[in-house]
Amino acid sequence: LALRPAPVAMGYLSWLSSSASDYLQHFVSDRVVTPVEYAEADFSEALAFLPHSYQVNSNRFTHGDHAFTYKARHTLLHPGENDPLLDPLPAPLDEKAVIFGNFNQLFKVGHDTFRAISQILKVTDNSVLAILNFTGAPDGPRGLPASFSRDAGIDARRVRVAPFCVSKFDFLRLASGADIFLDNFFYNAGTTGGDVLFAGVPTVTL
Repeated sequence: LALRPAPVAMGYLSWLSSSASDYLQHFVSDRVVTPVEYAEADFSEALAFLPHSYQVNSNRFTHGDHAFTYKARHTLLHPGENDPLLDPLPAPLDEKAVIFGNFNQLFKVGHDTFRAISQILKVTDNSVLAILNFTGAPDGPRGLPASFSRDAGIDARRVRVAPFCVSKFDFLRLASGADIFLDNFFYNAGTTGGDVLFAGVPTVTL
């Protein structure tokens, strides 16, 4: 973008803050995500507000298409049935385990979020954390389970690495298998949070 491939460039959706640059002229948002009293001083871009929500979703998807399925739950509990590092579930976990999901990009899981999730897993014995297989994450998708084992004393097998979903339809269907979505403290879910709510999963966020 710094090479100016187009006469006008706009920021939208993926990063809900200013670029603090001179090569983005506009930023598309709404008045809740970007309160005017803060944005005027903090944004280098001119603001363009959508009337209700910055996040535009397709009406091609319906709640009925992504209702809870046992297949989705099974995939989250047993994402690598041929992977000895993941299966079987460690005792005392069973098929009734509570599935906490955090489907954000893994770099968003900061220290505070890590500590909070660790505490939740420690006090709920029959529970797992489901994450997505973001291969571009530091240390790969195995890095987070290893951290829980090394730094929090939690069996790495309780962190289930579910397959990355290429299509939105597949993600909505997979996410419906989680019981509760645990959001991050600092870098919250954006479109992922909207998708999880659309899939009918209760969400805990700040």
